[in-house]
Amino acid sequence: MATINARPTRDGMRFTAQIRMRGIRLNRTFATRRDAERWGILVEDAIAKATDNAPFDPTAYLPPPKTAVPVVAPPARPATPGEATQPMTITERLAARAAQRAASPEYQTDDALPSPSPAWSLRRAIQHYLDSSDGLHRRTEKTQKTNSDRLRRWTDAEEDRRTLVAALDAERARPEPNSDRLSKLAGRLLAATHRIKIASQRLDSVSAHDLQSFIDHRTQRQRLNASTVRNEIYCLSAVFEFFAAQPKARGKGGRGLDIKNPVPLLELPNLPPSRDRRLTGKEANEPSEWDRVIAALRHVPDGPEMEALITVQIETGMRPGEVRSIKREWIKSRGAVRWISIREGGGLTKQVRRKVILSNEAWSALRPLIEAHDEIHGMTAGANLRLFTLSESEQAYRWKRAREIAKCPDLRLHDLRHEGLSRQAEVLTIGELQQQSGHKTASSLLRYLHARPDHVAEKLKNVRRD
Repeated sequence: MATINARPTRDGMRFTAQIRMRGIRLNRTFATRRDAERWGILVEDAIAKATDNAPFDPTAYLPPPKTAVPVVAPPARPATPGEATQPMTITERLAARAAQRAASPEYQTDDALPSPSPAWSLRRAIQHYLDSSDGLHRRTEKTQKTNSDRLRRWTDAEEDRRTLVAALDAERARPEPNSDRLSKLAGRLLAATHRIKIASQRLDSVSAHDLQSFIDHRTQRQRLNASTVRNEIYCLSAVFEFFAAQPKARGKGGRGLDIKNPVPLLELPNLPPSRDRRLTGKEANEPSEWDRVIAALRHVPDGPEMEALITVQIETGMRPGEVRSIKREWIKSRGAVRWISIREGGGLTKQVRRKVILSNEAWSALRPLIEAHDEIHGMTAGANLRLFTLSESEQAYRWKRAREIAKCPDLRLHDLRHEGLSRQAEVLTIGELQQQSGHKTASSLLRYLHARPDHVAEKLKNVRRD
């Protein structure tokens, strides 16, 4: 088995695989442990299968020697007689590096080709993916917009960098620059530079090493949370899979190019443990957290609408954004049963409808909004309009005020989804819960279910012991 040695570097961790077998000694360093282990297994297998007629060739498993890249001199700055040579500005340094990279083979792109090609730059491929109806059309409207925004950071990286350079120069020119702002701007500028460097490469030349360096910067320098970084990389993975898949392998998607997706070789940051925050019940002389929040909403703007919004969320287990997006036409009923019909993306299939059954409490919270909505807009004319008028930022501001008044500053809106689903888990089956929550798998749903210790202890009293 190959020996793997890890060592920290300025660009993150590096992993060196050492082979010592049959007198053959080979070393190679990788950006991820997974790559090092795979290389070690591949080399050991090749050594074991070597014969006198087909000896082992070590050069086939080592990187080719690096060719010298001509250094392009930076543009000379005009200086008046007697003036000392001025240091290069950020813009000049970036331009010099870009000119130096342009001479490398992996940057020899041909974006003028009319049809998808491995010679396209990653930037051109992402733009084609965004423009194609086969790329994002299967997702919900909100998810499509979010993923599109993540991908456009790669296509618009040049413009972002110019804006950040101007902001950084302006901050440095101030009499007393803000060190925190300078650090944040520098981190964002380096991230934009990473994106430009990667997006300028040929589609078939983007390596796991390049993407791993970008991930390390986002997690270690900018200290972004793992979910943000993983979502960025997953969007890139979708682009690579889209161009690598055969035209008929994924419905209308796929371009059938001879490229490989480097994302499976990456070491992505680990997600933090799921939150298990539950609302506390009534104590000796204290009301419950829920009662305190409801009372606090009377002292914030749009209190009745906020109360209806969080009541529907905790009674149904829906996401905060789903509750805000409820339209009049989504409310359905048959006899005494009422539900919300939500359109969701079906992955590789067509979009599907999810039925979220409304409890009596949820219906009581929605009914005044529905009646006021029908009176103002009419049931037919206003069918496609939202029942709730608050935006995401407006709801977040009002919720922050309410939880401060209620003295529960660590309670998040999304915790109400955990609370609602955990309550429903005491009476509903897993299948019924998935219908309410919208989770595609039971494992995803279980991350939202948190039993109360006192409830478990009470149930254990009834366990038979004979």
